[in-house]
Amino acid sequence: MICAKRRDDASARGRAFIASLPMHRLLTETDGPFTNVDGRPAEPRDVEVAINAIAKILDKPVSAISKTIRANLKTVLDQTRN
Repeated sequence: MICAKRRDDASARGRAFIASLPMHRLLTETDGPFTNVDGRPAEPRDVEVAINAIAKILDKPVSAISKTIRANLKTVLDQTRN
């Protein structure tokens, strides 16, 4: 798990870890309400911060990262339903 305390602020070790992950294993979460974003408890909508940071780290469009994460989530949910 990688924690970015500020927008696009991930450690060098965290960035290397993200870059090493296979795209088909990539998922995100906000850790809300246990973390803060802009001085308020994190909410599901704040996952966009993580998606933007991942896109920057991987040098890929945000839309491609979002699409991949949605597909990965669908795969996980489909597996849990079977």
